[in-house]
Amino acid sequence: MKKLTTLLLCLALVCALAVPALADMQKGSKGDDVKELQQRLIDLGYLTGSADGDFGGKTETALKAFQAANGLEETGIATDADTAALYADTAIDSQGNPAAPAAEEPAAEEPAAEEPAAEEPAAEEPAAEETPAEGEAEATEAEPAEEPAPATPFRTTARDKLTIWGETFMACPTTYEGGNDYVYAFARVENTSDKEVTITNPLFEIYDANDDLIKSEEYLTCEPSVLQPGEYAYLCKSMYLDDGIKAADVADHVMDVNIKNDSYCTYTRYPVTVEYVEKDPNNGDRPMIYATITNDTEETVYNMRIIAALTNDIGEVVYVTNNSTNLGLVPGAAVVFPLYVDNIVLNYMETNGITATGCDAIAYTQNY
Repeated sequence: MKKLTTLLLCLALVCALAVPALADMQKGSKGDDVKELQQRLIDLGYLTGSADGDFGGKTETALKAFQAANGLEETGIATDADTAALYADTAIDSQGNPAAPAAEEPAAEEPAAEEPAAEEPAAEEPAAEETPAEGEAEATEAEPAEEPAPATPFRTTARDKLTIWGETFMACPTTYEGGNDYVYAFARVENTSDKEVTITNPLFEIYDANDDLIKSEEYLTCEPSVLQPGEYAYLCKSMYLDDGIKAADVADHVMDVNIKNDSYCTYTRYPVTVEYVEKDPNNGDRPMIYATITNDTEETVYNMRIIAALTNDIGEVVYVTNNSTNLGLVPGAAVVFPLYVDNIVLNYMETNGITATGCDAIAYTQNY
């Protein structure tokens, strides 16, 4: 018993030393501690990109998402409690799964090695050690097969009633001589509450490397904007930069929405299949999205809308576009919507090695 107590105390000390001193960091903090904090958030799937040691808006948003998923107060400030939660073996990653820190793995193996030696004859020690070792190896090998890519980044907003998935941001140099540079942001937003919600009060802001505001607008495209529980929509924002402001000047952004519980219209969704053609010979070998919508009602449908999205291999939304028609679609009939990929976004994707591997679309009408 005394030996076991001593062993447990040693393990507790090892675990305590394994947790970096990352407390009391917030927006504006810099240094190696911030870099370690960012790397842990990246490992858990809350933050994308690389750890640069600069605590900015994206790090703050990622920390808030971690705090919300782990039952902590959403302050965006790393306190002692947040640090302990980040490195605990009960830490919840961005997919809602426990993710034990790598620093604790050696400590977890020590009891398995000692217990058989104390309780079993020497001849039986290899069998006692092989079984857990093989189990651990199998678990380690199985994880990449189940999750070959990092977890899709997400965060909650609107009092935890909405979840924003796969948000991406692009600061794009113009492809036209004398034109202004652009910024784009895309995401999928899901109603994770148990009531109908209407998405409202959008906000989009861009900041420079000093966290100074460059431009702000209270407008985002969100389609559809009325969501039943479990339904999702796509967010899209494009903003041109004023003369003298370049894409390279933009270092961070904020994209957010809120909700209200009453709506001024109703939405009807329709079956849709979608195909992404990376090089369409009918359109000069440029990428095209083709969405086929079927009217599964018993009435002719007018003013139909379609919003389509491209995603990469980890579920980030890399492009969103929309289209509409005023033609009447009779019951049982289908129509194909062709949707183009914006040239500026296409150039950005090619320059940065971004490949679209998935495609989705929503077809709907709204009735006032």
